[in-house]
Amino acid sequence: MTKIKFPTDSSLSNLLSSDLTFTNAVLKDCAHLAAFVNAAYRGEDSKQGWTTEAEFLEGQRTDAADLADFLNTPEHWIFKLEHGTQLLGLVQVYRQERDPSILQLGMLTVDPHRQRAGLGKEILKRVEIFARQNDFMKIKMSVISIRQSLIEYYQRRGFEILAERERFPYGQPRFGLPKRDDLEFLFLEKKLT
Repeated sequence: MTKIKFPTDSSLSNLLSSDLTFTNAVLKDCAHLAAFVNAAYRGEDSKQGWTTEAEFLEGQRTDAADLADFLNTPEHWIFKLEHGTQLLGLVQVYRQERDPSILQLGMLTVDPHRQRAGLGKEILKRVEIFARQNDFMKIKMSVISIRQSLIEYYQRRGFEILAERERFPYGQPRFGLPKRDDLEFLFLEKKLT
């Protein structure tokens, strides 16, 4: 697996939105994107950011094969936020089959050393533009329910908590190795109308 080393300087902390590109990932990006996600969520560098999962999950968050399968599915996209050739963040989105008016959002990932620079907010803003341009009525996502500060972050951006819950996929190491037995997903939704 490719290893990612995040830059530790803060030289990109004052980027203007116009300095950034938000583009579709392609299949040849998958190994790099998987390494980026795994390092940002569960690697040693993840502990530099506030969205780490390392204290309650270990192992991988995703792999190149999963991302390639995702990209090979119609109406599934992975968008990269970059400054020049430097990957700063990414997100995957797809049109729900059950309700095609909903854009499902997942794996929002930002370089842990730059998580307080507004890059997550920038990614969400651009996803919302994409959703509106493509006639989606809502954006839906899930968050591990013990991640209260992350849930509050999304609530400040207009997401509302739904009653829907789903148990973490225990016994499936491709999603990670839980360190506790009470993990579940909480769902949030943002109406675009």
